Amino acid sequence: MARVAVAPAAVGARTPLAMLLAIVLLAACASMGHVTPPAVSVVGVAFDRLDGSDAYFAIAVRLHNPNARVLAVDRLDATLALEDEEVARAALAAPLSLPASGDADATLSARVRMDAVLRVAAKAMRPGAVPTPRGWPALRYSVSGAAVVSGMRLPFARSGELGSASASP
Repeated sequence: MARVAVAPAAVGARTPLAMLLAIVLLAACASMGHVTPPAVSVVGVAFDRLDGSDAYFAIAVRLHNPNARVLAVDRLDATLALEDEEVARAALAAPLSLPASGDADATLSARVRMDAVLRVAAKAMRPGAVPTPRGWPALRYSVSGAAVVSGMRLPFARSGELGSASASP
Protein backbone atom coordinates (compact mmCIF):
# COMPACT_ATOMS: atom_id res chain seq x y z
CA MET A 1 0.00 0.00 0.00
CA ALA A 2 1.56 3.24 -1.11
CA ARG A 3 1.24 6.42 0.86
CA VAL A 4 1.15 9.83 -0.70
CA ALA A 5 2.57 12.62 1.36
CA VAL A 6 1.28 16.15 0.80
CA ALA A 7 3.76 18.86 1.49
CA PRO A 8 2.56 21.66 3.77
CA ALA A 9 3.42 24.22 1.07
CA ALA A 10 0.94 22.59 -1.36
CA VAL A 11 -1.90 22.81 1.18
CA GLY A 12 -1.07 26.43 1.93
CA ALA A 13 -1.14 27.29 -1.79
CA ARG A 14 -4.78 26.19 -2.07
CA THR A 15 -5.98 28.38 0.81
CA PRO A 16 -5.68 31.76 -1.02
CA LEU A 17 -7.51 30.30 -4.03
CA ALA A 18 -10.34 29.05 -1.80
CA MET A 19 -10.54 32.43 -0.06
CA LEU A 20 -10.63 34.25 -3.39
CA LEU A 21 -13.44 31.96 -4.60
CA ALA A 22 -15.41 32.59 -1.39
CA ILE A 23 -15.02 36.37 -1.77
CA VAL A 24 -16.21 36.26 -5.39
CA LEU A 25 -19.26 34.17 -4.43
CA LEU A 26 -20.15 36.51 -1.55
CA ALA A 27 -19.79 39.54 -3.81
CA ALA A 28 -22.09 37.91 -6.39
CA CYS A 29 -24.72 37.22 -3.73
CA ALA A 30 -24.47 40.76 -2.36
CA SER A 31 -24.90 42.28 -5.82
CA MET A 32 -28.22 40.45 -6.19
CA GLY A 33 -29.56 42.48 -3.25
CA HIS A 34 -32.95 42.30 -1.62
CA VAL A 35 -35.95 41.94 -3.92
CA THR A 36 -39.19 43.51 -2.74
CA PRO A 37 -42.13 41.34 -3.79
CA PRO A 38 -44.10 42.87 -6.67
CA ALA A 39 -47.80 43.67 -6.21
CA VAL A 40 -50.29 41.58 -8.18
CA SER A 41 -53.90 42.68 -8.53
CA VAL A 42 -56.93 41.66 -10.56
CA VAL A 43 -58.11 44.74 -12.43
CA GLY A 44 -61.37 43.14 -13.53
CA VAL A 45 -63.27 40.35 -15.22
CA ALA A 46 -65.41 40.75 -18.31
CA PHE A 47 -67.32 38.57 -20.72
CA ASP A 48 -65.21 38.32 -23.88
CA ARG A 49 -67.00 36.20 -26.48
CA LEU A 50 -69.02 33.10 -27.37
CA ASP A 51 -67.29 30.52 -29.52
CA GLY A 52 -69.32 27.43 -30.36
CA SER A 53 -70.59 26.02 -27.09
CA ASP A 54 -68.01 27.87 -24.97
CA ALA A 55 -68.05 31.30 -23.34
CA TYR A 56 -64.76 33.15 -22.82
CA PHE A 57 -64.06 35.59 -20.02
CA ALA A 58 -61.12 37.99 -19.89
CA ILE A 59 -59.31 38.33 -16.56
CA ALA A 60 -57.18 41.48 -16.48
CA VAL A 61 -54.22 41.39 -14.09
CA ARG A 62 -51.74 44.18 -13.28
CA LEU A 63 -48.31 43.58 -11.79
CA HIS A 64 -46.24 46.38 -10.22
CA ASN A 65 -42.48 46.04 -9.73
CA PRO A 66 -41.08 48.36 -7.02
CA ASN A 67 -37.52 47.13 -7.67
CA ALA A 68 -34.84 48.87 -9.70
CA ARG A 69 -34.32 45.81 -11.88
CA VAL A 70 -36.36 43.82 -14.37
CA LEU A 71 -38.09 40.72 -12.97
CA ALA A 72 -39.38 37.66 -14.84
CA VAL A 73 -43.02 36.60 -14.49
CA ASP A 74 -42.62 32.86 -14.90
CA ARG A 75 -46.23 31.82 -14.24
CA LEU A 76 -49.59 33.39 -13.68
CA ASP A 77 -52.46 31.01 -12.91
CA ALA A 78 -56.02 31.83 -11.90
CA THR A 79 -59.29 30.11 -11.12
CA LEU A 80 -62.56 31.78 -12.08
CA ALA A 81 -65.72 31.12 -10.09
CA LEU A 82 -69.15 32.39 -11.11
CA GLU A 83 -71.98 32.36 -8.57
CA ASP A 84 -69.65 30.46 -6.17
CA GLU A 85 -69.02 27.66 -8.69
CA GLU A 86 -65.52 27.10 -10.07
CA VAL A 87 -66.01 27.18 -13.81
CA ALA A 88 -62.59 27.71 -15.39
CA ARG A 89 -58.84 27.90 -14.95
CA ALA A 90 -56.63 30.30 -16.86
CA ALA A 91 -52.88 30.68 -17.24
CA LEU A 92 -50.38 33.08 -18.74
CA ALA A 93 -49.61 31.90 -22.28
CA ALA A 94 -45.92 32.88 -22.20
CA PRO A 95 -43.45 34.31 -19.65
CA LEU A 96 -43.64 38.07 -19.19
CA SER A 97 -40.97 40.63 -18.35
CA LEU A 98 -41.84 43.01 -15.50
CA PRO A 99 -39.98 46.31 -16.09
CA ALA A 100 -37.85 47.89 -13.38
CA SER A 101 -39.91 50.31 -11.25
CA GLY A 102 -42.83 49.76 -13.58
CA ASP A 103 -46.05 47.94 -14.37
CA ALA A 104 -47.06 45.15 -16.69
CA ASP A 105 -50.58 44.12 -17.65
CA ALA A 106 -51.67 40.63 -18.59
CA THR A 107 -55.01 39.31 -19.78
CA LEU A 108 -55.87 35.70 -19.09
CA SER A 109 -58.57 33.97 -21.11
CA ALA A 110 -60.88 31.64 -19.18
CA ARG A 111 -62.95 29.19 -21.24
CA VAL A 112 -66.25 28.22 -19.64
CA ARG A 113 -68.32 25.37 -21.04
CA MET A 114 -71.93 26.19 -21.89
CA ASP A 115 -73.37 23.79 -19.30
CA ALA A 116 -71.58 25.76 -16.57
CA VAL A 117 -72.76 29.08 -18.08
CA LEU A 118 -76.36 27.86 -17.95
CA ARG A 119 -76.01 26.65 -14.33
CA VAL A 120 -74.56 29.96 -13.13
CA ALA A 121 -77.12 31.98 -15.14
CA ALA A 122 -79.91 30.11 -13.34
CA LYS A 123 -78.21 30.88 -9.98
CA ALA A 124 -77.88 34.56 -10.95
CA MET A 125 -81.64 34.85 -11.31
CA ARG A 126 -81.91 34.55 -7.55
CA PRO A 127 -84.63 36.52 -5.76
CA GLY A 128 -83.53 40.05 -4.94
CA ALA A 129 -80.75 40.13 -7.53
CA VAL A 130 -80.04 43.63 -8.82
CA PRO A 131 -80.02 43.77 -12.63
CA THR A 132 -77.21 45.40 -14.61
CA PRO A 133 -77.90 48.66 -16.48
CA ARG A 134 -78.80 46.52 -19.52
CA GLY A 135 -81.44 44.67 -17.48
CA TRP A 136 -79.52 41.39 -17.28
CA PRO A 137 -78.89 39.69 -13.96
CA ALA A 138 -75.43 40.47 -12.58
CA LEU A 139 -73.13 37.47 -12.19
CA ARG A 140 -71.04 37.34 -9.03
CA TYR A 141 -67.46 36.31 -9.75
CA SER A 142 -64.34 35.56 -7.80
CA VAL A 143 -60.83 35.12 -9.13
CA SER A 144 -58.01 33.62 -7.12
CA GLY A 145 -54.57 32.52 -8.14
CA ALA A 146 -50.87 33.13 -7.91
CA ALA A 147 -48.07 34.63 -9.93
CA VAL A 148 -44.54 33.27 -9.79
CA VAL A 149 -42.17 36.20 -10.22
CA SER A 150 -38.42 35.56 -10.10
CA GLY A 151 -39.06 32.50 -7.95
CA MET A 152 -41.49 34.24 -5.51
CA ARG A 153 -45.07 32.91 -5.29
CA LEU A 154 -47.47 35.86 -5.01
CA PRO A 155 -51.15 35.03 -4.34
CA PHE A 156 -53.98 37.30 -5.48
CA ALA A 157 -57.78 37.35 -5.29
CA ARG A 158 -60.73 39.56 -6.15
CA SER A 159 -64.54 39.31 -6.13
CA GLY A 160 -67.17 41.42 -7.76
CA GLU A 161 -70.08 41.39 -10.16
CA LEU A 162 -69.88 41.16 -13.93
CA GLY A 163 -71.66 44.08 -15.47
CA SER A 164 -70.82 46.49 -12.66
CA ALA A 165 -68.58 49.47 -13.45
CA SER A 166 -65.71 48.06 -11.38
CA ALA A 167 -65.74 44.68 -13.12
CA SER A 168 -64.48 45.72 -16.56
CA PRO A 169 -60.81 45.23 -17.36
